[in-house]
Amino acid sequence: MRAQIHAVTLNLPVNGPLIVSGLCWIVAYIFAIREGFRAKTYCIPTFAVFLNFTWELFFALDCPFVPACTVTNPAACLCPDITGLSRVILWGWVAFDVLIVYQVLRYGREREPIPEIKRFFSAIAASMVVFAFILQWAFITYYHDRAGVVDAFMINLVMSISFIYLLISRPDLNGLPTSVAWFKMFGTTLASIGFCIMKPFPFPGQQSDAFVYVLFGGNFLFDMAYIFLLTNRRRQLMAANVATAGATA
Repeated sequence: MRAQIHAVTLNLPVNGPLIVSGLCWIVAYIFAIREGFRAKTYCIPTFAVFLNFTWELFFALDCPFVPACTVTNPAACLCPDITGLSRVILWGWVAFDVLIVYQVLRYGREREPIPEIKRFFSAIAASMVVFAFILQWAFITYYHDRAGVVDAFMINLVMSISFIYLLISRPDLNGLPTSVAWFKMFGTTLASIGFCIMKPFPFPGQQSDAFVYVLFGGNFLFDMAYIFLLTNRRRQLMAANVATAGATA
């Protein structure tokens, strides 16, 4: 959905893959939030949560400390002019993220294995949010990333890789539903296809689009790796449960 909002505000064509991508991400968020409250945990890797939340907040607050657009050179605008329904949708995404951040703050301390981090968990989490917000501003302005498109896919890659580490740290698969993995993969892959269709408009002035293609491919590969590992681990747990039930019968 974020991709469609920024495509519209940048006067780019909104294509089918981008629309379906937004729907997939909505479903992934709903499943993650529901499972988080059910299992009393968080379902998305911690730092990726803070990066995602501050990305949404940065644009919902109209890109603080970013130079305003000029009438003579609208293509140079870093921050899209978000109005009307687009703004309502964007703040809806912020609301989703607030719920996920709440789950991290509510349940994260209990799951933290490092005593020092566990002791100062709230302070560390708050510091990470502030740092992540500053990081959004620094990256987008330094690399002239229009509407934070490249930034968004980099955050997505951080999330994809971090999911594998989250799986390793949770051998019981608590709070790791397969539905989130699949809809996250479909949402990201379709967004990648959508931007490939409209290229080179989102990335003007670049000598090569190689970096974004690496991001697109990396997201897909790590998402599929996570799905494979998650599915394999779930089968192992099911087999172990069957064997235990058979032994006690």
